[in-house]
Amino acid sequence: FESSTPSQMPEGRELKVLCFNPAIGIARLVQGSPRAIVLTSGTLSPMDAVEKELRIPFPIQVENKHIIDASQVMFGIVGETKSGHAFNFNYQNRGDEEQLHALGEFVKEVCVATPGGVLVFFSSYAVLNMCLRKWKSTVTGELIGSHGIRTFREEKGATENTKMLSMYMRHIQKGKGAVLYLSLIHICRCRRYAVCRSRWSPYH
Repeated sequence: FESSTPSQMPEGRELKVLCFNPAIGIARLVQGSPRAIVLTSGTLSPMDAVEKELRIPFPIQVENKHIIDASQVMFGIVGETKSGHAFNFNYQNRGDEEQLHALGEFVKEVCVATPGGVLVFFSSYAVLNMCLRKWKSTVTGELIGSHGIRTFREEKGATENTKMLSMYMRHIQKGKGAVLYLSLIHICRCRRYAVCRSRWSPYH
């Protein structure tokens, strides 16, 4: 439809196609014979995969170590509640009252023990909204009332999210705990989709 004017457009539905292949955009830059192309990001490693995606060689590469030392990272999987009830958040079981309550209690304990701020990611907006509704009078109420920990959640608009993130950062910089609830709905398994589609990519 690029060559058509609005008056020439056929009536009815309009089909638009988005190309997420980065190699096409890079190829257009290369065709312009630039002196150099500098590609920088905090999420390019491993570089051999990036070269294959972009289909051009990078003869000069600089890769720094991660700013966070391995000794500062703890990775773990919480598979069950304190009472031994297995966590299972598939579609059929994600509304289970017992595990929702147990998850909320776990989040609350982590927030109390982590005054530097906590990010909680949910698989979708539906799950995020469901959990926050369930936790409104228990987890959220106790975090604010008993511990003075502010709770924030992802908003729909970019402007609202920027303001909300600034409030979150200011709160934890004052030495007060805070928790930010986010959805992973825009993040796909493919890294290039994550960077293109996630509204939180600048903060990764």
